[in-house]
Order: sequence, then C-alpha cells, then structure tokens
Amino acid sequence: RASTRDSRLDGPWRLVYSDAPEITNLVQLPLGFQLGPVYQPFDLAEKTFENQGEILHATGLIHGSTRVVGEFSPAARGTINAAGVVNDR
Repeated sequence: RASTRDSRLDGPWRLVYSDAPEITNLVQLPLGFQLGPVYQPFDLAEKTFENQGEILHATGLIHGSTRVVGEFSPAARGTINAAGVVNDR
C-alpha cells in the first residue's frame, strides 16, 4: 500500500525527458507523422507505470497513440542508479 508521502507520485505526469528507446525511437517518424505529448501515469497500488504517447500527423486528419506498460519497485538502500546516484533514502 502506498504511503501518504508516496501518494504525490500517483497519477498521470507529462514526460519531459526520456532516454527510453520506446520513446526516443518515435522522434523521427515517416510520412508527416510526429510524436505529440507523452504522459506517464503511475499506479502505486499496482506498482505499474505507462508511457502513453500521442502520434500526430501534419494534416491533422489522422492520429494514433502508443502505450508501453512497465512495473517498478523501490531500489534497495545503497544501490547506485543509472545516473550514478546512491540510493540513501
């Protein structure tokens, strides 16, 4: 169960940076398609998140979406993340 402190993370967030291939591979789409806003809803109770991207077309006549679902868990204290920061909390 999510604690009160953690509950601030629960819900949808607009993704402003990602190095995840499922997002970065959509930057250069063919035939006038482009990646629109990407959101990342977190569900703390289920320990899941999604990358939800909107695919737009230059004409505005066609659009689509992409969705990738993942699971997460707290990192153990003392581990080092991909950015080289030690998890000390």
